[in-house]
Amino acid sequence: MNGRGQFDTGEDAGIRREEADGEHTGMGPEGDTGRDADIHREEKAEENARVSPGEDTEGGPGTRPEKDAGRSRAIAAEAQAARNAVRIRGMAASDLEAVWKLEQECFSDAWSMKLLAEAASGEYDYFFLAEYEGQVCGYADLRILAGEGEIERIAVTEKRRRLGIGKKLMEEMVRFASGQGAEDLTLEVRLSNTAARKLYESCGFAEEGRRKGYYRNPPDDALILWRRGSRGGI
Repeated sequence: MNGRGQFDTGEDAGIRREEADGEHTGMGPEGDTGRDADIHREEKAEENARVSPGEDTEGGPGTRPEKDAGRSRAIAAEAQAARNAVRIRGMAASDLEAVWKLEQECFSDAWSMKLLAEAASGEYDYFFLAEYEGQVCGYADLRILAGEGEIERIAVTEKRRRLGIGKKLMEEMVRFASGQGAEDLTLEVRLSNTAARKLYESCGFAEEGRRKGYYRNPPDDALILWRRGSRGGI
């Protein structure tokens, strides 16, 4: 199947650092020395004296760091509530169009409606859907054959990413496969898809092979990952 196990988050890791130019205002060849230094110290003291006790100054009560920390805790609590609101369930025939729309959004090699319908009605494929506030926001396709599981597809809509939906789908597939006697699971992922690789590694998957130039649009290698037994603690 094309693009097995591709988790197209659009969120590949990469932290951009913006460095300040570090320009300095020149004070002449001798720099801040003698009388100039005294004047600057006096001006700094006057500036500090003008700061009122209720202002956000570093280290004081009700400071900006404390407010920022409180804001961060509120955001984290809101995100956790959203994660708790996500529900994982099986796929029904009426969900086919919603899954097809996810395919179009998340994959450059999206499956057709016909291919999705064939897989969903097949003997070996099991589809899992993620719902948030009554809307389908993610899905996964697990194939179990000859006592092994292969994750064919996993996708999450862009506007619902960073809620742990991919991890919930992975955990559900691992539990289901184990119940079906398939303890070993495999999938394929783009070499460049760092976010997906981190997710899979957190679920106990490890690289066991590579296919050069497997993906197209854009070209990329495919990593073959396996989860053997209960590795990963799910």
